[in-house]
Amino acid sequence: MKESPRRSLEFFVNGIHHRVADHRAFWTLTKYLREDQQLTGTKNVCNEGDCGSCSVLLGRPDEGGGDRMNYRTVDSCIVFLHQIDRTHIVTVEGLAHDDGTPTAVQRAMIDGHGSQCGFCTPGFVVAMHGMHEEAAAGQAEVHGVAGVAGVAGVADGDAAIGVDGWRVGLSGNLCRCTGYVQILKAARAIDPAGLDGMNRRYPPAEMLRCIRSLGDGPVAIEADSDAAVDRGHSRPRRLFIARTLDDAVRFRAEHPTARIVSGATDVGVQHNHGRDIGDTLLGIRDVPELTSITVDDDNVRFGAAATWTDVLNVVDETFPAFDPILLRFGSPQIRNIGSIGGNLANGSPIADSVPFLFALDATIEAVSPRGRRRIPIDRFYTGYKQLSLDDDELIAAVTVRRPGPNDHLWLSKVSRRADMDISTFTAAIFVSADDAGVITAARVAMGGVGPVVLRIREAEEAMIGQPLNLETLDNAGRLAAEQITPIDDVRGSADYRRRLARNVFHKFFHERAGGADAGRETVST
Repeated sequence: MKESPRRSLEFFVNGIHHRVADHRAFWTLTKYLREDQQLTGTKNVCNEGDCGSCSVLLGRPDEGGGDRMNYRTVDSCIVFLHQIDRTHIVTVEGLAHDDGTPTAVQRAMIDGHGSQCGFCTPGFVVAMHGMHEEAAAGQAEVHGVAGVAGVAGVADGDAAIGVDGWRVGLSGNLCRCTGYVQILKAARAIDPAGLDGMNRRYPPAEMLRCIRSLGDGPVAIEADSDAAVDRGHSRPRRLFIARTLDDAVRFRAEHPTARIVSGATDVGVQHNHGRDIGDTLLGIRDVPELTSITVDDDNVRFGAAATWTDVLNVVDETFPAFDPILLRFGSPQIRNIGSIGGNLANGSPIADSVPFLFALDATIEAVSPRGRRRIPIDRFYTGYKQLSLDDDELIAAVTVRRPGPNDHLWLSKVSRRADMDISTFTAAIFVSADDAGVITAARVAMGGVGPVVLRIREAEEAMIGQPLNLETLDNAGRLAAEQITPIDDVRGSADYRRRLARNVFHKFFHERAGGADAGRETVST
């Protein structure tokens, strides 16, 4: 017998059970915390997920059915309340000890003079707690920096996080008055032995019992919009949170104009800027098939709702060249909730993942009531923000072929800032060569050079059958610069992008020949 949809959201905030079944289900988490719960320690500043002042810890039950909650830091200003169903949220108020005394993190910030105006401070404190949570949970890499003096000595709640680890882990938190030197010193002064982990601070048994008693059925809520409530007239909104792929496909087919929400890192920004995101929302974050990642000898299959943090956890061994790009993809708070399918569906010509997927000839798996079909990624975009998806189709997964021993993959991202910045220009170069060094296959993709990410086919064709040397690559770069159609904007001129398009081939050659890991996979940032 099919389970009836639940008609309310159920979650915990600082250990207290909450139930929401009205228009607040469509609020952002920040709005709910500040306006409904008066938890104003969570700040609301940029409204775009850039500054981290709204950071909170989001705890989910252990996926293996264990007796703990796993916590990650997220930006609550772009997380909707309907995304936190069956979770535990810990705000900065919920970190303090029961007697009100500061935690070791808060004490380090006080003693180290890590705060002036204080607007950014709650977010930094939460992010620092989040890093220790991830380390203590046995994640040998915190935000992928273990290999660069990031994390060492992780064992049973004790983690030593190096300066590179803190720099990357706090890259989603901005401070305009204190400066980062004092904050980083405070972070490194934290004694992890003096920290209570969240599973000790909030014993999870009762929360887990409650969450698991809710079952795995879908959630369906209909409520008036905020404006309708304020003005006393009706404008119904509909929310459906799918728990199975069949339910998601069925709802999508019945509501082809529904806005699909996974991480909402873009939809949340649109909402906060007053744009209409629609009256019907389909949540897919809790569909197991859409969040799974499977790896075999030949391919990696990423579920569309897999977060970038989950992706980062597998690319170090499968696609090492992609790892440094992902470390500059948003921030930890963004990677912890943003999804690979969302990046594809957004259709941005500067999407950081798309050149990589083009270079490795990825395929998109779309699903509808008619079944599944596979779309080569170079046929997926038909124009600016236009996808070759039918109205009743969902992106289910993207499959990427793993490079072989004679393959060379090189990626580049150019941006005005090193962290937390969108791209000015992106490039991916894939070359396969035989034992004599002759190129047998080539794929080149560039972003920020036209209305969509472009395959540079003239450059590819010019390389095939030629020796893998500087002359060949220089010629390919010249052809690439002629083929692209960049524009002038605030991030760079068209001429600058053409120069980049040519120069990246030179950089590929010199870095490949320079020999990072035998020169097979390198990255430019």
